Amino acid sequence: MFRKIIKKSWQTIWNHKHLWFFGFFVTFLGIINEYYVIFRAFSGNVEANLFPNIRKMWEVGFFSYETLESIKLLFQNNPVDGAKFFITIVVGIFVFCFLAWMSVLSQIGLIHNNHKININKKKSSNLDIKMGLKKGMEKFWPIFGLNILIQSTATIFLVVISLIIYFSKLDFLYITLLLIATPIIVISIFIIRYAICFIIIKNDNVKDAIKKAYHLFINNWLISLEIATLLFIIKFIVTIISTFFTSILTQIFLFILIIISSKISSAAGVWLVTGALFLTMMFVTVTIGAIVTAFQVVIWVNVFSRLTNKNQKLESKLERFVEEKKVNYQNKLNIKKAKKSENEEIAEKEEERDEDKEGEYKEEDDKISN
Repeated sequence: MFRKIIKKSWQTIWNHKHLWFFGFFVTFLGIINEYYVIFRAFSGNVEANLFPNIRKMWEVGFFSYETLESIKLLFQNNPVDGAKFFITIVVGIFVFCFLAWMSVLSQIGLIHNNHKININKKKSSNLDIKMGLKKGMEKFWPIFGLNILIQSTATIFLVVISLIIYFSKLDFLYITLLLIATPIIVISIFIIRYAICFIIIKNDNVKDAIKKAYHLFINNWLISLEIATLLFIIKFIVTIISTFFTSILTQIFLFILIIISSKISSAAGVWLVTGALFLTMMFVTVTIGAIVTAFQVVIWVNVFSRLTNKNQKLESKLERFVEEKKVNYQNKLNIKKAKKSENEEIAEKEEERDEDKEGEYKEEDDKISN
């Protein structure tokens, strides 16, 4: 059953390449997933969970008094450079907000368009980026809110636990608290993931979506874990393969660059070729990342569609494996019982036969004695 879902998801991604656009921006979304939580939680470094990005900025002196004083002097002594610095900060904030906005729109568009492809393949050619973004504008705020909720929940859990351990200096307590908190965070991630699908596909409000998502996960928790494990394995394999081919591609590009550099005397020409090769490599890397992200989202949407469809039951692989083992074990027991009863019947018949023969022998002995 999972094999069919994976095959269908890949066919959808390959035949509808506009989904790659959405996958590219969803990659920037930075949604905390179950792998992120587990790896970060059990990294063994308590301090790493205390706002790692802010800690790095603090360590390099970004928030120090000297840095603030330098910025102040920059504006006083050189207003032009100060204005450039201010514009750079504003542009950076704008780019960050734009990417966050486009990421949420793309997440909604990817889920919506994939669902429409599933229910009406004949009209799937009419789906495009514009329709996905339009749906994204309609559902932006509830989906944005759920993304913020899960990210803040996971971060708060990890930070609070790390703070407790950091000040108490009891390392053994760290593992104990993580063993309690990690399942809660992972379950929350699954619930939010299904809630997003309920809002986009079923047009539910946030409250009803979370409630339905909770019941959907409780009833299908094993399938959810199996799909997450399967996707982790797929992503791990793809990462290894893409890393291998990227390293080969890098070597090829370097070889080409060396040859071209020996033929071109102009420094500008060398930089132009270097830039072209770099952009080509970036394009290949980004495209692979967009495809993998879109593929993962499409798989989850297809799983959600199967779980919410009463006519298409999705069975757990592990559950089915255990059930098959139970059936095989029961069959073996039945066969043993059948053989045992058959042997008992044969033994009874032989015993009866022996008793009959003894009776005949007695009668003959009686006749002889008479």
